[in-house]
Amino acid sequence: MKINIVRGVLSFVSVLVLIILVRPAVSEHYESMFLKGKKDGASIAAAVTSENAGYNRALGAVYLEKHGDSDLKKAEALFKKSISLEPLNADSWLWLARLYQWTGRQQQADLAIKSALARSAGAPDITWDAGVLLLQMNDTAAGVEQFRKYILLKPAEQQKVYDICMTLGLPPDYMQANLVPAERQYLRQWLYFLMDAGQQEAAGRAWDALKNGGAAAGKGPSERDYLKYCDFLISKNDETDALAVWNELFSRANLVLKPGSIWDGDFGLPVTGKGFGWRIGNAPGVRIFLDGDIKMGGQYSLSASFDGSSNPGINLASQIVPVEKGHKYEVSGYIKTSGITTDNGIFLNVQGYNCADLQASSQTMTGTSYWQKQSVDFTVPANCNAILFSVRRNESFKLDNKIKGDVWIDSIKMADQG
Repeated sequence: MKINIVRGVLSFVSVLVLIILVRPAVSEHYESMFLKGKKDGASIAAAVTSENAGYNRALGAVYLEKHGDSDLKKAEALFKKSISLEPLNADSWLWLARLYQWTGRQQQADLAIKSALARSAGAPDITWDAGVLLLQMNDTAAGVEQFRKYILLKPAEQQKVYDICMTLGLPPDYMQANLVPAERQYLRQWLYFLMDAGQQEAAGRAWDALKNGGAAAGKGPSERDYLKYCDFLISKNDETDALAVWNELFSRANLVLKPGSIWDGDFGLPVTGKGFGWRIGNAPGVRIFLDGDIKMGGQYSLSASFDGSSNPGINLASQIVPVEKGHKYEVSGYIKTSGITTDNGIFLNVQGYNCADLQASSQTMTGTSYWQKQSVDFTVPANCNAILFSVRRNESFKLDNKIKGDVWIDSIKMADQG
């Protein structure tokens, strides 16, 4: 008899141990199924381990998504049960806030959001979700406040914040005043966001804030900021403001660019690749570089070496030049060649920048020749604010079209003939 009792006790204990060990594993299995998209997993996991706050919260989310009256009641009960099991869990409070917001109980939703934030210990994901929910509830000031905190917590994701706020229709001026922190790193990313969005007027105000606010602390825009903003203004056909930005940057080196002038025609300055500076081309079979040995004067000439493997149409170097409408100009430069093959060689080229009524070019140079001056005369049409000047080689359409040889360009100047 005693043996049977002992066996019974041992069997009960074994079953109990099995339940204790297996039940969490079963719940976790179905939870993983839920996370993979099988919504029944949350229901089974919550049923197997009903005292687990996470499973109740997950099942509540499933019911909330269905939006039926009975489903919403079940979701509310599950969220409240999750809170009773883990009162300090911010996620449960946020889910309850979503339910209140969906069912039109704004005051209760607001209190639930505050409870979530009070229990979040500054967690970025809770701050983000609270901001989104508050904006959905049309509480713009409170939502923007949370997004501002999120930016400070995760600076690398600030453009995501700007994007959602702009998508929801918040005006850029409001965002700059209430959302964007005043430090340079934040103003810079705000400026870049506005430029990417094509918001010229708002970008101008962001530029002023970056420049004036940063200057007070000795931390104004960087050279990269100047060049990027200058490029943005050029892309908007605002060459006047772009030229002012360019000259403000280079005034530190006592360099000023006037309309109708070539920038760094002797190739003595670093190549910016942006703004009104030289932009160097790139194509297979061509190597373009600054040559300190063969030159007209100064430190360098621009040189290109063609290896005979390709037939490129390429601007070896180009720059955008602001000009005066109606003025007549001459642009000139010296070209030296060595063994340039094919019918299409090197020439100076002028065309309208974002205006189609201007096209002029010099003679084409091939073969081998010492320094020769080449020039282009042109008159600026009434619809042109800038030209694109380039040292160019056009693609050849003859059978023997792969170009080989070397070329040097130097002493490029532009004269305003009135």
